[in-house]
Amino acid sequence: PRRPSNMASAAVSALLTGRAVEEQGRGWLVGVPSAAGGSAVEEVVACMAMSPTVADAARGTGPELDATTAAEETAAVRAMLPAGTVVCGVWLKRDPTKGLDAEGQALFATKALMQQPFEDWLLAGRKQCISAIVDTNPDGEGTVVSAYVYGPSPALSSAELAEVCCSTEASLRIRVKCNVAVTVTPDTDEQQLLALAQAELPEAGGALHVCLEDAPVLLAPDSNDLVVKLLPKTVVAQGEASGEVVTCAGFGQGGPAPVFSLVRQSGARVTVPLACDVIALVYPTTTSSDLCASIESTIRAQLRVLARAAVDGIKSKKTAVVRHFAPQGYPLPVALVFSENKSSSDDDFVDIRVATHQRLCLAQDRPLFRRAKALFGDTAKPDRLRNPHTTLAQSGVAGGVACLVDGDYDYFHYMQDKFDDKNWGCAYRSLQTIISWYRLQGYSAKPVPTHHEVQKFLVDRGDKPATFVGSRQWIGSFEMAYVLQDLFQDEFEFEYKVLPQIMGADLPLKARELMRHFSTNGSPVMIGGNDLAHTILGVDFNESLGTVKWLILDPHYIGPDEVKSVQGKWCGWKGPDFWKANTTYNLMLPCRPQLI
Repeated sequence: PRRPSNMASAAVSALLTGRAVEEQGRGWLVGVPSAAGGSAVEEVVACMAMSPTVADAARGTGPELDATTAAEETAAVRAMLPAGTVVCGVWLKRDPTKGLDAEGQALFATKALMQQPFEDWLLAGRKQCISAIVDTNPDGEGTVVSAYVYGPSPALSSAELAEVCCSTEASLRIRVKCNVAVTVTPDTDEQQLLALAQAELPEAGGALHVCLEDAPVLLAPDSNDLVVKLLPKTVVAQGEASGEVVTCAGFGQGGPAPVFSLVRQSGARVTVPLACDVIALVYPTTTSSDLCASIESTIRAQLRVLARAAVDGIKSKKTAVVRHFAPQGYPLPVALVFSENKSSSDDDFVDIRVATHQRLCLAQDRPLFRRAKALFGDTAKPDRLRNPHTTLAQSGVAGGVACLVDGDYDYFHYMQDKFDDKNWGCAYRSLQTIISWYRLQGYSAKPVPTHHEVQKFLVDRGDKPATFVGSRQWIGSFEMAYVLQDLFQDEFEFEYKVLPQIMGADLPLKARELMRHFSTNGSPVMIGGNDLAHTILGVDFNESLGTVKWLILDPHYIGPDEVKSVQGKWCGWKGPDFWKANTTYNLMLPCRPQLI
């Protein structure tokens, strides 16, 4: 074993901290191509948990791995990660009963997993591997992580070691689809279905067709040309600027296959669609052969996971679907397989979400993998401005601490959707913005209600007379809370806090409470007074001087949904003079549900 640089060890330590890592106690280190190139090991960017069976083998406390367990672990990890990443190491919580120091346990674990005899294994063929041991801090607080590089290859130079664990951004993300359809009977098992599906895949080492509207590109599996040099400069520039998936590709000689749907045939035979859907990360050093090989490996792993889900779904008339996510707190996109139909709800997938949080060592305090959070779902295509505050300049509060909304939201304002609510609909629009936040965090799949639907909620619960529906009457913070309670009642229990009857001159005194709200809940806040409503997205407060500014989203805006038109006056930082000193205000602070 060789110790990486201090910078590399610090980077690994940063990944292996927190309660979620502590609870899992063992896992994989995930890397991307090293900026150092040459013989440098990959740069570690993420960690994952490993299955208990694999962990026992790494520790020497359980039986040796068998081929089935190794194949399942390999497929589970590779199918979840984007192509272009690689498992480049292991991490374990130190076992004091083993009688070995951190270096000894690192060496034992690495050799145990690198020397597995299975050809398609996560560490198969690797010459170098990073191993990290998490141990209790001798001082009694926190943990200490010892990182090592193990392998028979020549020692790395100090420059190469310094590059280990220094994250680099992908130049481009390419989405690759490969659709396979096989006809089976309801009695077909997972292995039979997998064998049939693999037989339909293109031959190993096939080319990758990148299907662009203006310039189709063929990436050869035996070429060392850099991918970023083969793709049109406009595509690469777009990907570098936005960080979004900008192309769609097909794998194999025929280009992208058509998308199949589940078809019930005569008799007992069923056509099962297995639609592989992979995101590939392209780096400045990625070659055509590297990309083709990594995509093929990921597709074959994903196919194994799809086959298992498809078999489970045959009798229940469900289809296995791949969905991509960009979970907060994790540096890589994640792919999950759901077996679903039109009647499926998020309640059906609680076990998948819990297992994924555990696998990725993520805290279980918020939803990250609900279907509404998927990258290519309906909520991923905003039909109005989303997060217009993100490119604003700082507030200007000297020495202040800024606490902002945590998560995405859509900006609702006057006259949207060709509906005239000028001079009366500002609170409705603030309510719609808050509901969009719950939707975009994945807490709710309910559509954002219209003004008419909001009024009907209040009439149905007995808060307003029947004549309220269709009127132009204003609503306040309490009515908003009632609507949110009724709207979300079958998804979660909506909780909130109201700060009532605060004079405008006294609003700075509530800055600490708002800071606490945005630090813990992170949801937009509605403030109403004098028949006007606004949405508060954050607060910047200097506690020692008492200076404060609020980040305001103003629903009274009328105009096009353009960032340049709204930033400043309609979405911007406002000082105490924004509020009318002698007006009484109510604030409604929505709470974040503690669920995943």
